[in-house]
Amino acid sequence: MMKEPQNRSFTSSKQTTITVTGEGSIKASPDTVLLSLGVITENKDLAAAQSENAQQTTSVIDAIGKMGIPRENIQTKEYNIYPQYDYIEGKQNLRGYQVNHQLAVTIRTPEITGKLIDQAVASGANTVQNIQFLFSNSEGFYQKALELALNDANQKAKTISASLGKDTAPNPIKIVEQSHSVAEPIPIAFAQAAKSTTPIEAGKNLITATLLVEYRI
Repeated sequence: MMKEPQNRSFTSSKQTTITVTGEGSIKASPDTVLLSLGVITENKDLAAAQSENAQQTTSVIDAIGKMGIPRENIQTKEYNIYPQYDYIEGKQNLRGYQVNHQLAVTIRTPEITGKLIDQAVASGANTVQNIQFLFSNSEGFYQKALELALNDANQKAKTISASLGKDTAPNPIKIVEQSHSVAEPIPIAFAQAAKSTTPIEAGKNLITATLLVEYRI
């Protein structure tokens, strides 16, 4: 017995996808400063150069400590001894030694940075290599920037979808994180201490996030 053929209907639906870039950024004031400063001394005698450097560095550390910086926030970043030479008529002659002791100082109150530099210089520091303005909660700020980036992508997708005459809301099917940008270190050159406090302004840094989002419309 043969089965009667069944009537079947097929509906083809063509799906459209679009890909947009979403960007989000927020401004925030850094709450932590990482400062690198130190003492460089030179002397014909190595022991004398080391002794002078140790005395000046101890004085700098004491001055920083008096400004409320805990000792655990003051660390030796670099300690080097370099022989110094003069070249006379093609011959190398030992002139003496240079001792370089650099400290990394973490400051939780950015507003005192300028005054701290002045105090350190007055106490014997003669190099300031760079200053970094940081966030103790940088990830939290970035999460907010990501949220703004996704909102931006959604709005762009809605605009494109409406322009194409689509009635349904765009449906995100793929999200790719493209970039994560936070403030970079700001280098400054050493300057002799002045009567007024060295002006160091953290300002507001920009935290940005970029997403590549694919939608079905």
